[in-house]
Amino acid sequence: GRADLYPDLPRRFIKGLARSAAIPGWSGTDAKIESKADCTPAPMTDDPTTTGQRGTAGTIDDTTSVASLLPTFGFTAARMAPDENIAAWREAVATLFDVDELGRGEPAPFSADLCSYAMGPVLIGLSRASGQRFLRTTATVARAGGDHIILQLYLKGGFDGVAGEMPVRVGAGDICAFDLAQTLETRATAFENVTLVVPRPMF
Repeated sequence: GRADLYPDLPRRFIKGLARSAAIPGWSGTDAKIESKADCTPAPMTDDPTTTGQRGTAGTIDDTTSVASLLPTFGFTAARMAPDENIAAWREAVATLFDVDELGRGEPAPFSADLCSYAMGPVLIGLSRASGQRFLRTTATVARAGGDHIILQLYLKGGFDGVAGEMPVRVGAGDICAFDLAQTLETRATAFENVTLVVPRPMF
């Protein structure tokens, strides 16, 4: 079953991937955040802000056909109540990070969009979200299990913090890597990034 392939992912994430791939034996009522329409990335713009209300997402024909073949999970802030959006974001990232200080100091309410695809044991996703603090404590590491490396390309925004015992600063255009066996604390501005989660043996 999908849970056996991805034992360390949040149950909602697993259920979303399973239903989008029409895997039998899974059921639920989270349709609002699990349709493929929610996983169509919005067009990129030169707007320095990455959060708030957006129009209908555009499509790119040559990539849509490939993406439609992959198990998919995603949600968009524009289709959810603010409290639902926060809860969905917290749950989606819970295996990787604890988050707080959501949207602190920003004029608009917190919002987050997520679109992820499963390619065998590798996950790739596009995220857009308001500023926040990301934490990965020893408790988070123990809770999550698994043995993965995260690679991220920041398209907009960035963060400052500490990964393991090393200070780190990432901005738009930077690529960073995190060892999920290590702790982490960063504070991000509003951002847009592409994330790749890879099992350590494949890295």
